[in-house]
Amino acid sequence: MSIVLVVFGHVFPPPLGASIAVVRMPFFFFLSGYIFKPRPWPEFLWSRGNSLIVPYFAYLISIVAIEYSVSQWAATGDRFIEQPPLILLRELVKGGSHLDGYVGALWFLSTLFFTLMAFNWLLLRGAGRSGFSPASRYVALPVMTLLAIGFALRSHQIYYGIGIAPVALFFVWAGSAFRVTAVPEWLWAPALLALVAAVVAGLAVYPDYRFDMRLATYGLPVVSLIGSIGGCYVLVLVCKALAHVEGIRAVFSSLGQNSIAIMALHLSVAIPAQRLAQIPAPVTFFLAIILPYLFALLLRQGPRLPQWLFLGLPPRQPAALQAWISTHQRSESVQDDQPGSRASLSRSPMTTVSAPPFESSRN
Repeated sequence: MSIVLVVFGHVFPPPLGASIAVVRMPFFFFLSGYIFKPRPWPEFLWSRGNSLIVPYFAYLISIVAIEYSVSQWAATGDRFIEQPPLILLRELVKGGSHLDGYVGALWFLSTLFFTLMAFNWLLLRGAGRSGFSPASRYVALPVMTLLAIGFALRSHQIYYGIGIAPVALFFVWAGSAFRVTAVPEWLWAPALLALVAAVVAGLAVYPDYRFDMRLATYGLPVVSLIGSIGGCYVLVLVCKALAHVEGIRAVFSSLGQNSIAIMALHLSVAIPAQRLAQIPAPVTFFLAIILPYLFALLLRQGPRLPQWLFLGLPPRQPAALQAWISTHQRSESVQDDQPGSRASLSRSPMTTVSAPPFESSRN
C-alpha cells in the first residue's frame, strides 16, 4: 500500500497530493521498522547492501545514461538532466536528496540503508542480536535525541541523504515499537483525528503546505510529527483489514514484492507522461504503477544478474559468510537458553505479532 501512496503523491497536484504527504514517506519507513529484525553486521551489510545499495546505483546509472542520451536529440521534460555536465555529475556523486527529476525517488534507497544501519546498531548495542524491546530507554533515548538534532538541522545537503536519516530513524523506531507494544485498536479514531488535524493545520498555515522528507521539510513542528504517526497507525489497521480480502491482499502483496522497481521508475513514467504528453493524472497514476511493475515481473523471468541489480535479489551468500552466520547462531542459541538471558526475557507473545503482508519482501 505504501508504494501506491508514494506514486499518488507524486502524480496528483496539490492540495490532493499534498494532503497525504504527511504520511506518504513516513509510512514507508514505519513499515520498514515494523518488520525489521536486527542482524549481525556481516549478514546485515550483505542483505541490505544487495537489496538497497546495489539497486540504487544500478537504477541511477541506467536511468541517467538513457535519459542523457535521449536528451541530446529529444525533449525529456526533466530539468535536472539538462544541467551543465559538470554540475550534473556533481549532483549525481552527492546522490540522495541531491537527485531530482527521473531519479528523484532514489534518495529513499540510500537514506533507508543508512537509517536501518543506525537502527541495527542501536539494537545490537542494547542487547546483542536478540535486542532489547525498541521501547527500551537504550534505544528510545538515542532515537529521540537524533530526532531533535534532525529537526534542528533540517539538512538534506549531506551526501546520500544521510542528513534525513535522524528523522527517518524515528519512524523506523516507531514502527518497530508498534509491533512489540500492545496498542489498543480503539486508538484508530484519535489517530485519524491527529492526521486530519495535522493536514488541515498545515494547509491553513501554509497554502502551499509541504511535508517533503527528501528536502528535509517536515511541515509544522510537532503537529506534523503527531499526524504522521497517527496516519501510520491508521494505515496499518487498514492493511490488516484488507489482508482478510484475498483478492486485494494478493494485489498489494505482489506490488510490495516489486515495490523497489516501482519506487525507482515511477517518475520516469510520470514526468514525460504529464509534462510532454499531457496525460491526465489518473491515467498517469495507473501507468506509473503498472509499467514498472510489469518491468519487474519481466526481470523475474530472466537471468539472476538483472534481478540482483534492479530488484535487489542477491546471489547466494558466500560460503564464508554462511559459515560465520551458522557459528554465530549456534553460539547465540546457547546463550539464549540460559535462564535470565536477555533473549529469554525479551521473548513474549507481543514479540511474535506477524508483519503485514504488504512490502514484506523488502525486508
